[in-house]
Amino acid sequence: VFVIIFGFLVMVQNFGINVMSLLAGLGLGGLAVALAAQDTCANFFGSVMILLDRPFRIGDIINVANIEGTVEDVGFRSTKIRTFYGSLITVPNAEMAKSHIDNLGVRKQRRVRFHLGVEYSTKPDSMKKFIEGVKTIIAANSLSDKDNITVAFDSYGDFSLNILLNFFLNVQDIKGELVEKEKILLEIYALADSLNVGFAFPTQTIHLSKSQE
Repeated sequence: VFVIIFGFLVMVQNFGINVMSLLAGLGLGGLAVALAAQDTCANFFGSVMILLDRPFRIGDIINVANIEGTVEDVGFRSTKIRTFYGSLITVPNAEMAKSHIDNLGVRKQRRVRFHLGVEYSTKPDSMKKFIEGVKTIIAANSLSDKDNITVAFDSYGDFSLNILLNFFLNVQDIKGELVEKEKILLEIYALADSLNVGFAFPTQTIHLSKSQE
């Protein structure tokens, strides 16, 4: 191969062509092609790494590069993610391969955390009964984690007494989470009604004083 190449270069040189300039041009051309194909190669190897490592599958809900949605397609160049707003975002596989991927679809449990604000007129005994009743409702749910339930009087808000609820549900998808969460919330609603505990909403009280003449 070396003899053939050397003979070809000598023949080209004999025809009056500057071999060194030709080689330099070919080198610059190869460099330009390599630079142009850099992103394509990076995306290709990124897709290979995704297929080998399998950090997610089609249908999983993931969060990557501040994008959260459902994986619809994994190609050789990019991954398509359907956001919860209905839009379709295409992320290059090179970026996917070097980003932190939070796969929400493989969670064994789903955390539910929120505050309940009750009225300041709620009596202390009613508050205690309501908190204990909420704990009982969550623990009685067949899919709740019995060892990780928090229901506590958390803070005095601007217009409400705030109760923190933090618990986990043994469900695999958002649909199951919403179904069980709705059951718990409806039971809490009924409990509040039976104890005459009212839920607070933003209000302001203005006190007017009469000035003495």
